[in-house]
Amino acid sequence: MARSPRLRSSRSGRRVLADELDSYMYQTVGHSGLASIAQALELPIFFRTITGTALNLSGEYGSRKGGPKEGTRGDETEDLYELLKTVKDAMPEVEAVACGAILSNYQRVRVEHICSRLGLTPIAYLWERNQEELLDEMIAAGMESVLVKVAGAGLEVAHLGQTLQQMQPVFHRLNSRYQLHVCGEGGEYETFTLDSPLHRQRVDLSQTTTVVTNADPYATVAHLHLDQCALLPKSSTPPDETPSCRTPRIRQLITIPPLLDAQSQKIYKNTQE
Repeated sequence: MARSPRLRSSRSGRRVLADELDSYMYQTVGHSGLASIAQALELPIFFRTITGTALNLSGEYGSRKGGPKEGTRGDETEDLYELLKTVKDAMPEVEAVACGAILSNYQRVRVEHICSRLGLTPIAYLWERNQEELLDEMIAAGMESVLVKVAGAGLEVAHLGQTLQQMQPVFHRLNSRYQLHVCGEGGEYETFTLDSPLHRQRVDLSQTTTVVTNADPYATVAHLHLDQCALLPKSSTPPDETPSCRTPRIRQLITIPPLLDAQSQKIYKNTQE
């Protein structure tokens, strides 16, 4: 069972502020196209305006037991609590929350804390995965994600709108030169997914506006505002495909890593001897 809850920025006025929220927790660039992704996935979507800010910056957030009222009042993490509470109240069959964090302990800890308060199971399948392997797997699986923000040494305005596949050699070169995270875990770039094996339709960015917030050639910061999105049919996805048929099709396209990595497998083997 999957749902698409999303938090959006409450900033108003200049477009750059409406797109970009100074947040430790959330990506807000591209939020104007989220409804299109939900339609493409044929999933319901829930919105909540972000009203809090990053007040609690510690490595932990509350306790792992997570009482219903435990948290930091006014912190942006509490917006996630309120959003997921709304989702759970509307759809009590929801049991888990997927977190895409790879290295951000700050985000993972907060998602786990919120889940413990709501009786939900946190899932972090990408946690501490090898980023080069993960990037390869996403591209091989047919994920078409384009850069909607650049904020890392060596990334340029011209890279906006490029796909992960197009950018892969650039990421590897910048990783060798500047230690750039190839999956953007250092905030070097952010993406918007146009297509994947889960998409029933493909999202097309019909119209975008480029916003440059720092034109310094050595530290360029820029993003795309998604003015208009459209949905396009996919010839590769059977229109009458049922969920029972979809699962085996997707399993053929994606890489399912082993439960334990090589080092953990060695430790496990030694404990069994």
